Amino acid sequence: MSDSNLISNAFNFSESLSSGVDVRTGSFSVSLSLGHFIAYKNSGHIVPVQLSYDASSNNDIGFGRGWSISLSRFNKDKNTLLLSTGQSFQLEYNEDLGEYDIPYRKLKDIRVLYLDETKEITVLHKTGIKEFLDWETGILKKVVSPSGLEVNFDYSEFNLQQVLWHVFDNAGREIIIDWWSNDWETTVEQILDSKVYQRFTIRKTGNGNYKRLSSIIFPELNDPATFDYRYIASADYDVIEKIVHASGLIEDINYLDKGQLLPLDAPLSSVPCVLSHTINPGVNQAVHYSCYEYSDNNYLGFGCDRAWIAGEDTLFKSDNDYRYTTTETVNDSKVTVREYNKYHLLECASYFDNNNLYKREDYQYFADLELGIESQPATYSLLKEQTTTHYFNGSERSFTKQYNFDEFGNQTLESHVDGSKVIWNYYPASGEGSLCPADPHGMVSLIKEEIVIPVKTADDEQERKTIMTYRSLPCLNDSKNYFIVPYEMNKDNCSKSYDYYEDKSNIFEYGRLRVETTVVNQFSSQILYRYDFNMSGLKTTLQTTTYDGITFTESKCVDYFFGHEIEAMNSQGVVIRSQYDSLGRQTSSVVAQDTDYEASKKFSYQFESGNNSVKVTDTKGNVVVQNMNNAGKLISVEMGSTDDDLRVIHEYQYDEFGLLKQQLDTDWIDNSPITVGMQFTYDVYGNINTVMHQDGRQEIITQDPIELKTIQRQVGLLSQTTIHNLSGLEVRKETHDGQGNLRATSVSEYDGFGNLRFVTDTLGRVIEHRYDNFDRIYETQREIDGEKIIESFSYPEFTSSPAVCHSSVNNIEVGFREFDGLLRVKNEVSAGGSKSYSYKGAETNPEHIKMPDNNTVNILQNIYLNKPDSISIPGQPEMTNIYQYDKETADLNYSINQGSENTYTTDSMGRLIKEKIQLNDGTNRQASYKYSLLGKLCEKTDFFGNKTVYQYDSLGRIASITDTVSDQDTSTYIDYDQYSRAYKYTTRYKNDEAVVELVFDGVGLEISRIARFNGVEEFTIEQQYNESMLLEMRSFRDTNGQTTETFRYDDLYRLINYRCDGPHQPLDDVGNKLMEQEFSHDIYGNITKVVSRFLGNTVNTCIYTYDPNNPVRLISIRNSHPSYPAEVILRYDVAGNLLNDEKGNIYSYNTLNQVTSVKGNNGKELSRYTYDAHRRVVSQTVEDSLIYLFYCNDMLSNEFSNGAHSSYHRPAKGLISRTVSQGKNTKNQILFGNSQGSIVETLSEQDNTSNRSKETRSYTPYGEG
Repeated sequence: MSDSNLISNAFNFSESLSSGVDVRTGSFSVSLSLGHFIAYKNSGHIVPVQLSYDASSNNDIGFGRGWSISLSRFNKDKNTLLLSTGQSFQLEYNEDLGEYDIPYRKLKDIRVLYLDETKEITVLHKTGIKEFLDWETGILKKVVSPSGLEVNFDYSEFNLQQVLWHVFDNAGREIIIDWWSNDWETTVEQILDSKVYQRFTIRKTGNGNYKRLSSIIFPELNDPATFDYRYIASADYDVIEKIVHASGLIEDINYLDKGQLLPLDAPLSSVPCVLSHTINPGVNQAVHYSCYEYSDNNYLGFGCDRAWIAGEDTLFKSDNDYRYTTTETVNDSKVTVREYNKYHLLECASYFDNNNLYKREDYQYFADLELGIESQPATYSLLKEQTTTHYFNGSERSFTKQYNFDEFGNQTLESHVDGSKVIWNYYPASGEGSLCPADPHGMVSLIKEEIVIPVKTADDEQERKTIMTYRSLPCLNDSKNYFIVPYEMNKDNCSKSYDYYEDKSNIFEYGRLRVETTVVNQFSSQILYRYDFNMSGLKTTLQTTTYDGITFTESKCVDYFFGHEIEAMNSQGVVIRSQYDSLGRQTSSVVAQDTDYEASKKFSYQFESGNNSVKVTDTKGNVVVQNMNNAGKLISVEMGSTDDDLRVIHEYQYDEFGLLKQQLDTDWIDNSPITVGMQFTYDVYGNINTVMHQDGRQEIITQDPIELKTIQRQVGLLSQTTIHNLSGLEVRKETHDGQGNLRATSVSEYDGFGNLRFVTDTLGRVIEHRYDNFDRIYETQREIDGEKIIESFSYPEFTSSPAVCHSSVNNIEVGFREFDGLLRVKNEVSAGGSKSYSYKGAETNPEHIKMPDNNTVNILQNIYLNKPDSISIPGQPEMTNIYQYDKETADLNYSINQGSENTYTTDSMGRLIKEKIQLNDGTNRQASYKYSLLGKLCEKTDFFGNKTVYQYDSLGRIASITDTVSDQDTSTYIDYDQYSRAYKYTTRYKNDEAVVELVFDGVGLEISRIARFNGVEEFTIEQQYNESMLLEMRSFRDTNGQTTETFRYDDLYRLINYRCDGPHQPLDDVGNKLMEQEFSHDIYGNITKVVSRFLGNTVNTCIYTYDPNNPVRLISIRNSHPSYPAEVILRYDVAGNLLNDEKGNIYSYNTLNQVTSVKGNNGKELSRYTYDAHRRVVSQTVEDSLIYLFYCNDMLSNEFSNGAHSSYHRPAKGLISRTVSQGKNTKNQILFGNSQGSIVETLSEQDNTSNRSKETRSYTPYGEG
């Protein structure tokens, strides 16, 4: 039967327009995209080209029965209008208005006119688009953009009807649909400037007196998508029973032939409906199975109070309320019951998991269900209120959102569940004077103002308005008509205005944005747009001029066919170019092409059953392959330095719902895999609720939708409970240890716009923030021991950016920055003095820095790599640093300065594999590194040939570290607890064995440390923490007894009291044994007073005084104890560097603020320093001894002096083995430390004996010792 004989507005909703089952009607629909028609070189209308299938239709327009292109169409005999969206409506001509009414579509967002002169139907859309359809044949003749650019459609006769064969603009873009050359094959060609960019081939097979679309071949793909059908004679339906996608995905659809019953007098007794839908994704994913049940009441109106009438929706004419339901069951466990009203609007949806109701959604519309369609308001089909009810642990809670719309379908209100609202007001169709012209189609669509109403106004929050104005431009095809464009936007001391190109002789440029002007607090910046319609694509050049006159240019170019970006140039002139295949997939990306810095990336694709992948090859030849199953789910990732050495590094398994259930991560070391897995389970909402790690660790996540609470629990360890408010913002967080003890809390409050106003910590301490109109913090308040501390911030007037220019504490300025129009720092003043910066063009990094000492640092920036090529200071050649890089990857290759010359070699993946250093004495040394495939360090050879080998266990954790120095091994073996925390380190050197064993509390803080040497306990450290998880007590126990330290803090977590009792009381620099210290602080965090009590009941009161003009600069120290200088006056250079200390030492610095020498109070030089180009100390002269320092991966690796060198074995914080080698002679030290890494015991080898000497150290709270 004909597709137009059954009318139901149920087909006008989005579900039936996408591939799959429309649960409202029980039909199965398929839409095939044949690309997009982008008209007039990206300046015109974009027409999506889609094939859609209707099993009830026997019409064939060249693709086979039931297949149609989604274009608008008119039927004059039945007065029906089919829109390109797939929606179909009955029309009634209104003589009074001279246009058509649409009874079933009450909204006024389209108008349908009859043009007597041309005998056309014109569909005017609220968006400004116009469609022209031939009244006699009903075919779409052209679509016109708001500016007047036309897309035309040509037809020829086929099967006794007018069938589309040609779509074209007047700028070289066209589509040719060839259904005449071959009865069994139709081709669709997308053409630009006479070149075929895409070709789709549709193949057909016969079935009696009609043809079926059997397969479609897409561009670039190896396999076609195929379709199997079954004819159901009772309804004259030809239903799709099976689809095999080009990727190999298989869909099977099972139908109930006599499914949905029709009302009285209908031409059919029933129509088919889908009973089940099975999707087979292929490997690593279970089959997805859905089945459907339908109530006797249905979308066709069976059992209602009206008989069937041709051309009408039976339910729309019904006087009584009418409901029908569908039940969808997915994978035998998830059930959704949906109920629809007589206007086919979803009234409610109930969600069940294994028969347990967990969510219900209720929808309220503007329709009055006791009235017929004639009496409904224009907005009858629009959502008025949505209530979501969650059911959890025997409780329920509902959340409601409200909406409003005008009769043109414009949204006028959105009220959120937290009480905040957004209101939109619109200009009337007649316009409003100079603010907005009349709408050319007589509709309402232009926003006049947007009003954001905050959640609350307790902090004097005001509603925020954005006001828009508009102007008109004449249409290209008719100067009497016009279209409307934005003119100004104003909000909160910020406005934007827009100017446009108005030369109608350039149809591509006409109506495009020419100038965008932004004004913030009267400061104006501007962007000028220029368009070049080149052979390859549309190039848009943006010339930006900031408020202070800085000008820079950027550009991008998009192709005409896809609209994809094919070229982009940044403000420094660096260009990135991209290419795409005929499906629009990126095939290459090249940066800085045809320069020395060219770097590329290539993409290739496989798309066929069981072989769907994307391969990415970078500029060094490294390859990453992402493999997908037939459903497009990522199932594995392969990686290698070439195509020939690919290794699997990730594997993924999915459940029947498509959720990740297992992930395997594999690293490769010397061709041996180490695979670590995780397994996942999910709650009823599809959120992860358990994570099982391969080492046995388990994470449990519980999300409570009633209390808006999330509990994240690491089983046996800590748990975190987070509660959110109705805005989704965190309002409370609690941390509990493994025993359920509360360890920390944080309570947050917000203003009406979601800005954090108050934070209250575990001890009830409050931090308060205040915000400006741009939501930037301008004030932070807190109390410290009863004193109010106010931090204030201000911002440049020309921007809404959160770039702080002034900061102060209690009205005393502590920092200043001045920015230019690009928000680059021009000048800054801090405790370190004043600096000024200058830039080249629009580069983000400075070209010159004027230092506080008036010297200028010149930086030669590499615009391609965004890194410096050199740093120099005029008149100081010894300060010059030079850098060289890999020109493709920007990896550092070489650096040189007075202190050293460094050469770096990286592998293709950018990892450092060799570094060479030549020091200023001419000595050359090198270090090397080896890695696993994913970058784990496996082997290191330091600058003196000492080798370190890292071994990993089956879970990828470091199992052992072995250092070989002068043929002697030092090995550490690491044991892990059930939570994969390293808790025991065993270091072996010759016949000696050092062991450190740790114990942690439920939140991971170290509470115990035992150090043993050769089976003998050296010491035990035990630690306790306060409510803020700060160290409160530490005891150190060894053969000399127990030493106990206690710590107390103020409201800002600053140490205010320290006590120490026991044999290991720390010594200060002059040898006093410290028993207690009390600390006082000012509002800036400076220590202002320290009272120290020593053994023997002596006391030192130390007063620290700071510069009133620079409150963080210490200027004097006064002591009361005779062993200290009575007063020390501290001096600084102009850069803020300390020139002397309390011991009388004198410091010297270079222009880069690096310490170059230290002299004693007698003027004798104590030490001198030189640096490499990376600001690391590479040599130090101590009196007459020269010490060279070597670094591996930025960590000190070796020291060399007078023919001897040191090397370090660092398996853990608080356990170090240090070996000093001179020739074949070596001496080893075992260094035991505390949890902070400070060394508390050193065991040193002695000459000619197996015994070791012992040295212990203890420290004051700030590190003296």
